[in-house]
Amino acid sequence: IVIFTVLIVILFTIWINKKDGYILYRKNLFLGIYIIILTIVGFAGARTLAYIEHIINCNCDLPFLGNIDNILVNSFGASWLGGFILVTLIVVLISFVFYSRLERIAYLNYHAMLVSLAYALGRQACFISADGCYGIPTNSIFGMQFLHGTKPTLLTVYPTPLFESIISFILFIGLFKFRKTKNLIPGSIFLIIFGASRFFIEFIRRNPKIIYGLTMAQLISIILVVAGLIIFSYQLKLKVINHEK
Repeated sequence: IVIFTVLIVILFTIWINKKDGYILYRKNLFLGIYIIILTIVGFAGARTLAYIEHIINCNCDLPFLGNIDNILVNSFGASWLGGFILVTLIVVLISFVFYSRLERIAYLNYHAMLVSLAYALGRQACFISADGCYGIPTNSIFGMQFLHGTKPTLLTVYPTPLFESIISFILFIGLFKFRKTKNLIPGSIFLIIFGASRFFIEFIRRNPKIIYGLTMAQLISIILVVAGLIIFSYQLKLKVINHEK
């Protein structure tokens, strides 16, 4: 499913790039390689954050340091937000080095759209494989049983990967519709909605609490929402200034 997700994102990126006049890159072959590289970087970031969370939660003396095999094998999972953070840092750096201001805005907006698509598809992989990303037990109508998969459960639990996938797909549709806007509002909206949705969904997930009753994902989500609000307010201010001129 991961390979399928990457393939779909590559094909969509090539299609939308050509459709919109090669707004990202002129060569589609390089665009495909670019997505694959970002995917590898994302996995590295996801594994790194999962490793950090493991160290925080196990209260141990860094037992895996010095043994690279424990970092490479799937002994403590992966955290998607870690991959998102690392990829975002690289994408923002690329945008400032190789693009003008207007080109940078389009570049970042398109990446927000691609991330929302990748997340919507990727969460389906978690949902289908029942890898333990499901939520806490519930008696509500939204509950489901995961009797088969890598980490099956006989309990009726919240299908949180399905919730996240639906939210992200709706966000993708909105970003797709407004992708050509000439400001950073679509990108900031992505940060706000994605961060807020992940923050609240964490309350019905099984992730361990880190501090003040919040999970690592919630702490990162707060940062994403704040960053999105700052960018959004800054862009609105620029629009007012430009209008006055």
